[in-house]
Amino acid sequence: MLFRSGDNLFNEAKQFCTDSELLWLYSPFIRVAKLIEIIDDPSKCKAIVVRWQTMDLLVGVSDFEELYSYCIKNKIKLLRNTNIHLKAIRNERNSIFFGSANFTNMGMGQTTFNIELSGKCEVTSSKDIQYLNQILIESHEVTKDYFDLLKNDIDEKKQTFKEIKRIKDKNIQSKIDTKFLLDTLPQSHSPNKLWEIYNSYFNQNEFSKQELECAKSDIITYEISQNNNKEQFLNQLTEGFNNNLFIKALKAELRSKYNSIMGYTQVTEWIANTTLSVPTPSRFDIRDEKWVDRIHNWLPVLDNENFWSEKRHPNGSDLLHYIGKEPITLASFINKMRIDKARGSEAPHQYILLTALYELYKVKENNIEFNKITNSFNKNWRNFNQLFPSKTSNYAMPINAFLNRELISAVFYNKNEKIKDQRNEIELINKIESIVINKELLSLFEVENLSSDTIMSYYKG
Repeated sequence: MLFRSGDNLFNEAKQFCTDSELLWLYSPFIRVAKLIEIIDDPSKCKAIVVRWQTMDLLVGVSDFEELYSYCIKNKIKLLRNTNIHLKAIRNERNSIFFGSANFTNMGMGQTTFNIELSGKCEVTSSKDIQYLNQILIESHEVTKDYFDLLKNDIDEKKQTFKEIKRIKDKNIQSKIDTKFLLDTLPQSHSPNKLWEIYNSYFNQNEFSKQELECAKSDIITYEISQNNNKEQFLNQLTEGFNNNLFIKALKAELRSKYNSIMGYTQVTEWIANTTLSVPTPSRFDIRDEKWVDRIHNWLPVLDNENFWSEKRHPNGSDLLHYIGKEPITLASFINKMRIDKARGSEAPHQYILLTALYELYKVKENNIEFNKITNSFNKNWRNFNQLFPSKTSNYAMPINAFLNRELISAVFYNKNEKIKDQRNEIELINKIESIVINKELLSLFEVENLSSDTIMSYYKG
């Protein structure tokens, strides 16, 4: 049986200790408060092995003086082994409770916790018993002299050690949300086939075992309740399907294409690169299992205002079309922008230009004097240049890229002027009087609540 964090892990660990007469505990990080919660009688505990690397103690990820005092008070042998990574409790019968969880609140907490997994088994192999005993033998006993020397060393290092404060994790959900399980995609042939099976009350005489299993999976995935009429069924199916993260990601990918079209092979390859299913399927597996065929049968039915399936076999690849008018998002805009890459690697210049234009848009400027754009570009380059491998802050290249994509328009001093050297900043300064932000870029700025930090978070994000 598996013991899961936030569910049964803490209680099972506590029960293991209660049912044991003697205990040996191994854990890199330990909080005394958690030991008090788990071990019903500390006199049972014969030894505790902790990692106590210097950095562990400087950062404070494991109790130090508190654990030493706890062991002295309860006559527990405290051992230090800077190489241990295992987390386990062993008893006198050589039963072992082991897994990924440290004996801390984050490891074995009940309300706030890391995602952990543990189990229990009987150790019968002499090699396994020897392995556990050898850890005890090779560890250093923390006597009073040993502790005093270690404490002095830690106290000395604290004088020069800069405290590492808790830093909020970077929000990379936009990247994580692009990976999902294949089983959350439609498994039934079509929404109509799913309704037929549902309406028949999963009649085994009318449908194959595979059809019934696929239908049951779709009913669960798209959260269809029982005893619906057809209208209710289709409303729930439409909502569940269109709110599915995998489907939403596919729609965003399709909208991001210049021509708003994805061929059969493109969709297949995107699914293969995006899914988190294990083992990772090849595009041939996805083709053979007809995942893309079913998307063609579902998407235009359940979102027909925005998507259309063009089935061109046997003369060509089936195509998915985006035909809707959903507002542009920063994510879809960036996906388009990333098609323009410098020698295969992503350059920061267009991101910086986007931040510069947005800052000028915020102060209600549309027909913008060219020198204001160059000043804003250079300011933002200085603010974010620690992110860039490139040190060349050339604004001519991104301006020309935006001009070519008609995101902006240039007002020239001389109406007959043209840009000859797209890398030459001086030429742009001498020829361009002002820049106008065009409709697509304006719609992005109007719809999304942006900031320079938000835009730059997509750079190599």
